[in-house]
Amino acid sequence: MIKHLTTHISLAIVGLGLMAFALVTPARADALLCISDWGVATGIVRREGLADVDAVTAAARKSAEASVVRTILCKQGQGYVYRVILRDRTGRLRTATVDAKAPFAAMTLKQ
Repeated sequence: MIKHLTTHISLAIVGLGLMAFALVTPARADALLCISDWGVATGIVRREGLADVDAVTAAARKSAEASVVRTILCKQGQGYVYRVILRDRTGRLRTATVDAKAPFAAMTLKQ
C-alpha cells in the first residue's frame, strides 16, 4: 500500500515538474523568454556585455518620441533583446524590440 502511494506521489511530482517546465519554455525557437527580475537581468547584462538599460531606454524614448512605460530584458535565440513598451502622444501603447548587444543599430517598432 505504501509503495503504491509513493509511486502515485512520484508520478504527480514528475507531472507537476513537466507542467512547470512547459510554462517557462518558449513554444517556438524565436519566442522570447523575458527576465522580469532586474536583480537577475543586471547580472546577465554585465556578464554578456550588453548595452546599459538606461541608455537603451533614453534612445528609444527619443527615437520614438514617446514615454517609456517599461523595459524588459529577454532571451531570443542565442542573444538578448530589450522589449521597450512605449506610450505615444495619443496614449497608444507600442512595443519596440532592441538588440541588447548593438541597440543603436536598429529598432523594430510594432504598432
